[in-house]
Amino acid sequence: MTIQLNPYHLFQHDGRHVLINIDKMSACHIEDNAITSMLQDLRRHYSTRVENIMEQRLKQLNLIPYQGNPYIERRQADSPIGHVVLVVTHDCNMKCTYCCMDDSYKNIANVSMNSDTAFNSIDWLIEQSGDLEILSIGFFGGEPFLNFPVIKEAVLYARTREKQTGKKFGFRIVTNGSLLNSDHIAFIKKYEIGLTVSLDGSKKVQDTQRPFRNGKGSYDVVIDKIRNLTLLSALPNTRVRATLTGANNPVAVESSLREIGFKDVVIRIVSPNNKAIPCQGCSYRDYSVIQDYEVLKARRLLEAVKERNLSGFHKANPKEFLVGLFALQFLYNIKKYYPCGAGKYHVAISPSDDVYLCHRFMGNEEYKLGTIFNSELDRAVYVSATVDSNAKCSQCFAKHLCCGCYHENLIMNESIFEPVEDTCTYIRSLAEHAASFCCDLQEEDKDFLLREGLIPKPPRYIDLF
Repeated sequence: MTIQLNPYHLFQHDGRHVLINIDKMSACHIEDNAITSMLQDLRRHYSTRVENIMEQRLKQLNLIPYQGNPYIERRQADSPIGHVVLVVTHDCNMKCTYCCMDDSYKNIANVSMNSDTAFNSIDWLIEQSGDLEILSIGFFGGEPFLNFPVIKEAVLYARTREKQTGKKFGFRIVTNGSLLNSDHIAFIKKYEIGLTVSLDGSKKVQDTQRPFRNGKGSYDVVIDKIRNLTLLSALPNTRVRATLTGANNPVAVESSLREIGFKDVVIRIVSPNNKAIPCQGCSYRDYSVIQDYEVLKARRLLEAVKERNLSGFHKANPKEFLVGLFALQFLYNIKKYYPCGAGKYHVAISPSDDVYLCHRFMGNEEYKLGTIFNSELDRAVYVSATVDSNAKCSQCFAKHLCCGCYHENLIMNESIFEPVEDTCTYIRSLAEHAASFCCDLQEEDKDFLLREGLIPKPPRYIDLF
């Protein structure tokens, strides 16, 4: 009989065949040579004639559509906004080599946000959030602690609005760490605000990539703040985010950050800006280095799980690196429908009341969506920009994992919807490693992870992004 197969991706990893069921977001090993040979022959010719015995095996792999899909998928048509980034100031005391901001922001009307704009932004978010109960606000810059009074007022105002509306706010501040003081830390702890410190690794790397505006290195100042303020004792869940450029060794970067005392370490490859990285394949952005690091982290994580090594697990937490995050999606069959949530789930608000696609587009009028005094934003094109609406993305086996960036696309390809091939290749490779990782987990391994609270319980909905 002739049947229509669901799309799939078949590949080899460590000598074994792995199947990714794209629609179901699942992965498994294929041990049957007959099935493997047939799937290799079919590739993307999904409509074909098969024998009855093969049909039963394909059904077991969920490659044949059937009635009563057990996977719950939620795709909201109204697309409420649940997260905003408040750029509380464009000013900064550092001049990082890869910063997407530049001195042109000093010429705009409002460099720093006032409390009225912050309050109006919170009210606007509540209006935009619809039925969402959990909302989040990120405080960004520039260096946000240059405008700490407005951050304080905004948090206190949001807490008041919680009581009035039944909404619940979460907060996160991203800082370079150089201005931290005891008042900041006490406030963050009291109001349970997430803190991310941008720190790129060793003294040599940090001083080279993140100097102060006068050219002096920033490492010693930041480290003194962390140690003298006992930051990591007061706020042990503080995240550190390092930006990887050139051939810097991510393993060495992570090691230097863990030596400082950070438990939550995230390393991401540098994003292009208007000055650097004018082309794909530049040595300034070496994907091979970060890819090897991701694979190493996945191997360490698998070893820690198999050995029931809790310490090893926390040093390779799946939430800290992309292979780990992708693996969680395979474990829970989570599908992302948008490569980037900017304009759909989240937006950025400037000190001048303007709403932008995200903070990286701030000042670019083409990507201004409106103001906080508009109940309706000009964002229809982003709400409709699913992975299946893009001809290139729709055919990619990693489309439901993708974490592309509109700003990166614009800089590299002069179109926010044209994905960067270097990034696509990188994501596809990590997707295969994540699928292989999940295939190597036994049921008792998954039970261990859940029992110890090392991974969250399976979510109710598939589309959580």
